[in-house]
Amino acid sequence: MMHGDAHSYFEEDKIGKVYDSTIMRWLWHYIKLYRKIVVLNFLLVLLLTGFNLTLPFIYKIGIDRYITPTGKEVFKVGEMPEEFDRNTIIRSDDNLFIDLAGIKERVKGKLEDTRVISKKDYYLVKKFEGMEQIINNIEYVETADLYIVATKEMSQLSLSERIQLRKGDLAGIKKLALIYLILIFLIFILTYIQVYQIHWIGQKISYTIREELIKKYTSLAYNFFQKNPVGRLVTRVSNDVKALSEFFSEVLVYLGSHSLTIIGILGIMLFMSPRLFLVTLAIIPLLAYLTLAFRIKARTIYRNMRKKLSIINSDISESISGIPVIQSFVQEDRKEKEFSEINNDYYESTFEMIKMFAIFRPMISLIRSVGIALLIWYGGKGIISGIVSFGTFVAFISYLERLFHPIRHLSEQFNIMQSAMAAGERVYHILQNDERIPDPEIPFYPEMKGKIEFENVWFSYDGKEWTLKDISFKIEPGEKVGIMGYTGSGKTTIVKLLLRLYDIDRGSIKLDGVDIRKVEKKYLRRHIATVSQEPFLFSGNLRKNVNLWREPDEEMLNRALRVSNLTKAMDRKNISLDLAVTEEGGGLSVGEKQLVTFARSLIDDTPILVLDEATANIDPETEWLIQEALFKMIKGKTSLIIAHRLATLKKIDSLIVVHKGKIVQRGTHRELIKEDGIYRTLYKLQEIA
Repeated sequence: MMHGDAHSYFEEDKIGKVYDSTIMRWLWHYIKLYRKIVVLNFLLVLLLTGFNLTLPFIYKIGIDRYITPTGKEVFKVGEMPEEFDRNTIIRSDDNLFIDLAGIKERVKGKLEDTRVISKKDYYLVKKFEGMEQIINNIEYVETADLYIVATKEMSQLSLSERIQLRKGDLAGIKKLALIYLILIFLIFILTYIQVYQIHWIGQKISYTIREELIKKYTSLAYNFFQKNPVGRLVTRVSNDVKALSEFFSEVLVYLGSHSLTIIGILGIMLFMSPRLFLVTLAIIPLLAYLTLAFRIKARTIYRNMRKKLSIINSDISESISGIPVIQSFVQEDRKEKEFSEINNDYYESTFEMIKMFAIFRPMISLIRSVGIALLIWYGGKGIISGIVSFGTFVAFISYLERLFHPIRHLSEQFNIMQSAMAAGERVYHILQNDERIPDPEIPFYPEMKGKIEFENVWFSYDGKEWTLKDISFKIEPGEKVGIMGYTGSGKTTIVKLLLRLYDIDRGSIKLDGVDIRKVEKKYLRRHIATVSQEPFLFSGNLRKNVNLWREPDEEMLNRALRVSNLTKAMDRKNISLDLAVTEEGGGLSVGEKQLVTFARSLIDDTPILVLDEATANIDPETEWLIQEALFKMIKGKTSLIIAHRLATLKKIDSLIVVHKGKIVQRGTHRELIKEDGIYRTLYKLQEIA
């Protein structure tokens, strides 16, 4: 029996969870195939985060250590904090100085306020040969290795003199610039590797999932496709897999990267200046509220967008398939109007999302600007009061700029993750679907001679109303049997059950004495050739449609073309097997397409042939080709024909008449035409037609 509820697979308006453990375990099944690359990328995340967070700190070091003065005069050596190494005190004849490069500004400020050190700044200039002629022009304090110059005195020198005097600091800046460039180059290389590998993994997993979906579609029971619109099934393979691909390429690694970046930036800010950190922290609640509100609102809008897109896909698929009907009944304008309404609904839902982003992104920029303004205000006061260094101030602004980038992306990544969870759930349920005809655990592979037996077969499509009721008949090898009856009597259902497109509810169907439920499905269907009433062609050429991915030799192919009369039809139209066709036929008539399906069914030379005669109007010449081909095809084969043509009815061995799911008559044409029953009525109606 079949299982599963198809409706659960297509809840387009269902809100997905941000995290679903079941879906994540399923996705891990694919991710773990590339776990070495994923682990490598997480290591790259740590490196890249560290490198990116180092860049603004280089600004601070460059400004505080090499650009601004770092020396202070010491007034009270005994009151210097214990963490200071007394050996770093710089002694001259009359004064004491200390290099405070790298010391936190709040410590400096405290020492200045208590008059332990001076508020006046000094440049500590290393001695080098030839500098005496410059330094002698200003006041300075000399030690064994240094000249100590006040900022006021340094400003009296010319630009070239200051550059010459401070070439040691310039050398330090040059080193920092080189380190900065090396980090930028490493970031570029590692980012390239990371982006390439993550997108490669995303595409490989998407490729695998698409293949598994198609494999699942081809294995699912016929009933599944009767219940589910084609457009939505296509959406599963296209849009939903794309959503999963975005999760792998945009969220899988970057979610951790952005979270780590935020934590790292806040930690560095706290380390550099707790006061400025508290100023920055003041805007975080507003930012968090805005991000959360955006995520909740965007989730609803995005869900609506996916629902509308699914409706559009279904409508387009239906419209293209139904073009002949639409045009025949001159309903193009109404159909265009109907689609325009659906399309407008989707447009409005996408525009809602655009408006959301149009509000969210400028709001983030506004909050960022407010944060920078607060930093300028409080940071400027801190610089003036001596509790914040200029380097710290510059680094803080850079870190604040970098803080907003991952926050903005995190809000978007949560939406991607949420839509991926919803899409993953739909794909997962299809892949876990067990709605298919099961193969036996120990399959039989009997020699197929063509004997068919239906024994007390009962069948219902919905489990409520019987479509077939106690059907029993036997067809001997090589016998040609026709099935007749009114529309809806159950004729086509008998064919579907023989092919095990559905399983029966009661009774048994046997081929050469073996219940078909004990035979492997592929083996069963490989020995039954079918020709449907509505011939279906695949895009490609005639050769592809005749071979149908099989590889017959030229002798088999030519025999199929000859017996089916497709050769004659091709000669008549002066075409070859290389003629390009579409699924709609590409210029071939209904009868010619029927001949293509005849040839297709003859490639494997099966012992059983099931044929549902076309009822469409066909030109007399093609009609004759079909009839001639039909009788050549059924020669020597067990044939089950849903018959409509009078010529067919007269030439087959026996007829079965089905009415309301029951067999009401069985016999030859001559026998049944004499009885006052349904067969004679149908026959007379065809004669009149």
